[in-house]
Amino acid sequence: MKIIFIGSYPRSGSTILDVIIRKTKNSNFISIGEFFYVFEKGFTNNELCADGVKFLDHPFWKEIFLNLGHERAAKELEFFKNPLFFPIFFFIGCINKTILINFFPNLFQTLNTALERVYKNSGKRIIIDASKDPRQLFILTLLRNVDIEILHLIRDSRATAFSWKKKKIYKENVYFKKKSILRSSLRWMNDHLWLILLAKINYKIPYKQLFYENLDKIHSFTFFEKKYYVDLEKEVSKFNIEIGGNVNKFNNFKTINIDNEWKLKMKKIDSTFATFLTWPLIIYYNYKIKK
Repeated sequence: MKIIFIGSYPRSGSTILDVIIRKTKNSNFISIGEFFYVFEKGFTNNELCADGVKFLDHPFWKEIFLNLGHERAAKELEFFKNPLFFPIFFFIGCINKTILINFFPNLFQTLNTALERVYKNSGKRIIIDASKDPRQLFILTLLRNVDIEILHLIRDSRATAFSWKKKKIYKENVYFKKKSILRSSLRWMNDHLWLILLAKINYKIPYKQLFYENLDKIHSFTFFEKKYYVDLEKEVSKFNIEIGGNVNKFNNFKTINIDNEWKLKMKKIDSTFATFLTWPLIIYYNYKIKK
């Protein structure tokens, strides 16, 4: 079972990258969107999938989770992803993954079976998991019969901080909750450091870095030793069952517009504060300190 995992921080263009991958010639991908949040966004909130059908009404997802006992898995995931305990679970998993899997039996069994069913029922060769969250990547590394490739998508921390201070629509008549510069910057650092660490530890897993600022210049990808050429004119299949992501998941775009609004409209005090909080990775990723 082959999975492309898109790791990043929210507001970095993961939904766009997801669609670009599926707009490659002779490709055979299926995107499951933000699978890490399937219990929250799917079963609890009953949000729309990318094809406009509500999750609980979607025939594809009904079949995937049939008789899997998602309630117990959801409770275990809440404990697993707790920021206070996750580093402990991470350490245990690195030492002996069997102990961790046995501690969360319903979580790992449910996710493993669900992904196997997605692979089988969709008839696609490669699954795209655009969860972004490094905790989901860690889970995938522990599952059986999974062959992973990591796409680490990076966007300037100042750009994501600026985006999180703006009012943006989440779904009909509902907006994302804004985040302060402090919160968004620290989370940006946290997520990227965890992704770097996971890539280093799992050094045998193919790992590539991509930058949001260069998404409009990508002409091809190589996944599992096969090259795929981007064709933005290609219509993405109407069989879109992705969970989560921003409203762009509904758009079959044919051009890519890089958003650099933050360079013109971000307040200097906000930009300076975000730079102060994230400068080590700003330098590491070869961004300029001055916007």
